[in-house]
Amino acid sequence: KSQLSRSSDGTLLFQGNVSLDLGGGFASVRYIFRTLNAENYNGILINIKGDGQIYQLRLRQQEQFDGVAFFQHFETVAEEWLEIFLPFDHFQASYRGRLLPNHPKLNKREISQIGLMISDKQKGPFRLAVKRIAVFKEEDNSI
Repeated sequence: KSQLSRSSDGTLLFQGNVSLDLGGGFASVRYIFRTLNAENYNGILINIKGDGQIYQLRLRQQEQFDGVAFFQHFETVAEEWLEIFLPFDHFQASYRGRLLPNHPKLNKREISQIGLMISDKQKGPFRLAVKRIAVFKEEDNSI
């Protein structure tokens, strides 16, 4: 069970409870948008405050609900704001939790979905606050 909401200060809140009942063990949320061409960028920058658990940032290249996702794990520190850089070349392809090592790499010119996930059977309540998600260029630190 999870929800996505906005706090009074504009921070995005992804929170809920992960249950292992009925084969559970994850919660996720995603946003579909017009295709983003991030070819001239090196990755995604996120500014987050978590609960000490491990999350994923997930990208997709198609508008359909199901299909291959590209993900990268990131760790949180309980109640501490972190700025985390996730390089595009570190994203891994997966389908329904299974790695796809031989799948083509993420095409930075065709990103059409972004999402957050808590998985790996991290049972119980979770809370992740997101202040910012942006693309970044490493060589000149521009965002």
